[in-house]
Amino acid sequence: MTGRTPRAPRPAGWGVASATTIGSFHVATHLPHQDSVRTWAAPDGSAAVVVVADGHGHHAHFRSDVGADLATALTLDALTAALEGAGEVDPAAVAVDAVSAWRRAVLEHVAAHPLRSDEARRGPLVPYGTTLVALAVSDDRLVALQVGDGDTVVVRASGRAWRPLPDDPDGDGVRTASLCQPDPMSSLRTATVDLAADAADQDDPVVLAMVCTDGFGKARADPDTWWSTTARDLAATVRDGGLDALRARLPADVGDPAQVGGDDTSIAVVAATS
Repeated sequence: MTGRTPRAPRPAGWGVASATTIGSFHVATHLPHQDSVRTWAAPDGSAAVVVVADGHGHHAHFRSDVGADLATALTLDALTAALEGAGEVDPAAVAVDAVSAWRRAVLEHVAAHPLRSDEARRGPLVPYGTTLVALAVSDDRLVALQVGDGDTVVVRASGRAWRPLPDDPDGDGVRTASLCQPDPMSSLRTATVDLAADAADQDDPVVLAMVCTDGFGKARADPDTWWSTTARDLAATVRDGGLDALRARLPADVGDPAQVGGDDTSIAVVAATS
């Protein structure tokens, strides 16, 4: 009889948790809260979606709080519809649907709330500028999509964490890609992780994935490692205390960087339940 390591338990289902808070700089300068977060989990735990968006704080994007809220709502709709449909979820196709819906919704908002001529000189979409980061998971697949800055992290039961999406080639720490740019699809980054395909990882399943706006990472003193440390720590919280423990700690997790860094800060997490 061999001494084979016991197989890690497969997730019984997926649950979600999130938190968002206004940054201290926004409070001091009377800017609105320009982040938005939305989550969804299937009642039977078979699938879940998390979405965050970060409206740009620049004065040119003075309706970015509306833009961010539309982005999370419409992307959540697009991802849940894709999960409920037949076939595999294509994150690029979902992004096309979500961004197209966002542009239509922005133009409808402008029609209902007209811009002054000086406000519209850069085009009707610019005041609503926002980033977008989203992730969906089902029994056998995880997909992620992103336009602009922010972070996406996935972690396995062993604590092995990685970022499934490539770095933003358009980001420089100040400027970022945006849904309001002429061709946001040119800045789209996507990833698909087949949760059932890699036999070597069947003993080490994905147990948690998170998306967060850039306010979370910018304020950290450990810029190269915070994301892996945070993901492993959140996974340990779920393992030891369940989703209730995760939901209880997230407000403090976003509160500290929002206070220190000054930016609105948001996180959304999908975690395996047992």
